[in-house]
Amino acid sequence: MRISAILLAVILFAACNQGEKKAEDHSQHGETAAATDTAMQAAPEITASTYFGVVPCADCEGIETTLTLKSDYRYQLHTIYQGRKSTGPGSNEISSEGTWMLHGADTIHLRDVKDGPSMYIRTDSSLVQLDMKGNRIEGKLAAKYILKKNG
Repeated sequence: MRISAILLAVILFAACNQGEKKAEDHSQHGETAAATDTAMQAAPEITASTYFGVVPCADCEGIETTLTLKSDYRYQLHTIYQGRKSTGPGSNEISSEGTWMLHGADTIHLRDVKDGPSMYIRTDSSLVQLDMKGNRIEGKLAAKYILKKNG
């Protein structure tokens, strides 16, 4: 009988703790949702901007790059491979459009770019191109991976 009472107490204790855990999980989820809503409201407003620069190229003189970010989270990207022999239409001059998103307060991600750099860090006057893995480019050419804001 004594063992039955102890067993019953343990089962009741476990059931109570399970109910408290579920209530705690719901409370934390609500806090997370509220924090996400606050973060979205606090996100800086993006105005349409165009950025331009000539970034290094492995097999040409440079890649003339014009990137326009629109306030509706769409972009236009235009690149010209300088000094590279053309191999047909679209080989030296490429235009593309798509959507972009903001990671944190300053990282722009071009969502539709698959075969090239798609991430940039935004400053007040420029975009700093990141490598294919989203890391800052380092080395002696690092300062050349900057697109300056026009206007």
